[in-house]
Amino acid sequence: MSASHYSYVAFDVLWLNGVDLRPLPVSERRRHLQNILPKRSAIISEALSVTGTGHKLFELMCAHDLEGIVAKRLSDGYGSRVRWLNIKNPSYSQARGRRELFDRARGPSPRLARCAPLTTS
Repeated sequence: MSASHYSYVAFDVLWLNGVDLRPLPVSERRRHLQNILPKRSAIISEALSVTGTGHKLFELMCAHDLEGIVAKRLSDGYGSRVRWLNIKNPSYSQARGRRELFDRARGPSPRLARCAPLTTS
């Protein structure tokens, strides 16, 4: 498969030119990200961001059989105490067996065994 079949979606930037951006709000980190991404690239793009219309995005995501949405507060910095939601499509066609695939590839992880899942249904 050639490189033209792959694409990368960037949703955040935590460090830039040696500067720690984690304390900045998501909205400001996203502006930094927009400034460094190439314009109109077929290989790398910025993740879609919506405010106030998440329910419409969820309906579209389900209609197109996409896995889910990550929801964050625009005013939050980045850190272990910051809350974000991973909102899953309950009808996602590729969900069955997916976790086992990643667990098998990664091998046993004591950390995963102790932590509660970060997803909401």
